[in-house]
Amino acid sequence: MKHLIIALTAIFALASCSSQSEEDKGVIKYAKEAGFTINGNDVKKSDPAILFCYANHLFEEGKQDEAVFWYYVAQYRYRFMSSCSEHLKAGSLTEAQGKKILVKTGVYTEDRIGSLHLIGGIYRIELYETIQAMLGRKINGYAYGDLEQLKATIDRMLKYQEENPFNPMGMTPQPLLKSEEVQAEKLTKIKESYAEQKEKMDEKADYIRETRLENGLENRN
Repeated sequence: MKHLIIALTAIFALASCSSQSEEDKGVIKYAKEAGFTINGNDVKKSDPAILFCYANHLFEEGKQDEAVFWYYVAQYRYRFMSSCSEHLKAGSLTEAQGKKILVKTGVYTEDRIGSLHLIGGIYRIELYETIQAMLGRKINGYAYGDLEQLKATIDRMLKYQEENPFNPMGMTPQPLLKSEEVQAEKLTKIKESYAEQKEKMDEKADYIRETRLENGLENRN
């Protein structure tokens, strides 16, 4: 009986691994190496903060285009958490967890993080907002250098979200979310916001390119 249980466990593990996309395998590998936990190795249950960390990791590794993709995956999920959580807390992280994420996303360096005091931990939404403001500047500073590529990446991200719907209830601690009806309404608005972002890129393409040049930023198309 013991051998049967071990064999079944191995089979289930292999099945889970084979069902993961190459994209998700990269996230899981990074999370393991960085010491993060993803419930059941299911990226749909991943805290957006881990995906922000992964995006920064890819960027620093010179894989900027993939970094942009995962940044926008994390941003989509952050926007869901921000608009669908019953209150700001949405589950809090410990001081150690918060500091680790702030370092991994490049918001703080190792030598500066010691001066930051997060007594009692940090609320998820507050953490996401901080990352969004700081990491977003770096990611979008690169991404807006190729508007056509950025629009394609946003489309790829939205397709990924449709095929891999975010499951925040798999996160630990679980957030307290609004009703399913409200969640559906908010998700529609989030998707619309990305359509609007792409429209603005088309409308202001020349202005974006000129402004980037004035600020010493490269235009790649």
